[in-house]
Amino acid sequence: MNKTMQNGSTSWLWLAGAVGAAAGLAALAFKRKPRTRWEVARDRVVQNASSAQKTLRKQVKPWMGTAAGLAAGAATATYRIGKFYPRVRKMLA
Repeated sequence: MNKTMQNGSTSWLWLAGAVGAAAGLAALAFKRKPRTRWEVARDRVVQNASSAQKTLRKQVKPWMGTAAGLAAGAATATYRIGKFYPRVRKMLA
């Protein structure tokens, strides 16, 4: 196969690929049905909930460390009280 025939067939392959891609994109664009009001409303609710969750997470994050520290302290205190005071250990059991 000489060089000119190879370039000619390569050009045709590129052209065929471009036409196929354009046809596929056009089919996808025309296939999409219009969204109903319920779908639009659902998407807005999901978007607003996601936004609210991000905002809440930013507000709650500083308190999470404090809550974890308090929980660890309470667990440690309970363990120590139960270990050193047998009467309390009977009540906890």
